[in-house]
Amino acid sequence: AREYGIPAVVGVAGATEQITTGRRVTVDGSAGTVVLEAEPEDPEDSAGS
Repeated sequence: AREYGIPAVVGVAGATEQITTGRRVTVDGSAGTVVLEAEPEDPEDSAGS
């Protein structure tokens, strides 16, 4: 990626343990950050509230 000028994030320790399949993340390759997005509320969890 560096040779092509494409921002990338590498060497994020524990990422595969913390980020599950289907989880939304924001990746900022220029800053070198990965942020887990808030999980949407399950409509069934708030039913009857």
